[in-house]
Amino acid sequence: MASEAKDVANEIVGFKITNIWSTIVCLTLRPGQTIKRYYDGDKSGLIPPVGYYSMAMFLTYLLLSYSGYYNAAREQREKMNSQVTESIGKATTDADKRDLEQAQKLLTVYKFVSEDLASNETARYLVSLPLILLFRWLFFRKYGKGLKANAWYCLYGMGHTGMLSALPLVTIWLVSRDILTAGYLASLFFPMFFAYDVWASMQFYGILLETSILRCLLYYLAFFASAGFLAVTFLILYVFL
Repeated sequence: MASEAKDVANEIVGFKITNIWSTIVCLTLRPGQTIKRYYDGDKSGLIPPVGYYSMAMFLTYLLLSYSGYYNAAREQREKMNSQVTESIGKATTDADKRDLEQAQKLLTVYKFVSEDLASNETARYLVSLPLILLFRWLFFRKYGKGLKANAWYCLYGMGHTGMLSALPLVTIWLVSRDILTAGYLASLFFPMFFAYDVWASMQFYGILLETSILRCLLYYLAFFASAGFLAVTFLILYVFL
């Protein structure tokens, strides 16, 4: 009965349940080598990248949701929105009302990006992942890795860093939530993502430390600049048109 239940679970999730722990350990200790091994065809003991990314994002969402992290961020935005709404009612001139209404629209967009999009893993997958894959391929294709190899790298790396950071993020937030806001605290974990990416890139692409740092820096700058440009364009169209 136990073996049959395990087989059913494996069929439902699309990979062997027993491979979860070995994949987590390998991606923690030897990230670049592990991804390269999978791409080269040695898939023993590893979860496929799409399955691992989906599992990691699902577990991350559960942890952040049930810890109250998302609720705290939502309450903070609702408080800001209620303050703006109250100010609109007290505005004495039409110009003041227009400015406050535009501010309220900005808060609505901010709520969509930081709450609805961030907490919906499927939406984040569809919106951010194509852009990440594009820039990863553009900045690292000279090292002999095609689009498929870079796609596996991004899926493994994004899923793993997101899942590993969730537990310390929630722990620190529970201790310091009266001092730090949820959004500010999340930004503090970017150096960890960058360091992990540099380390994994050295192993996966076979490049030196200084080359990995430079390439990762250019890659992140290009990604955030493009994402920022798209966000600003959307804000302008939504608020002023």
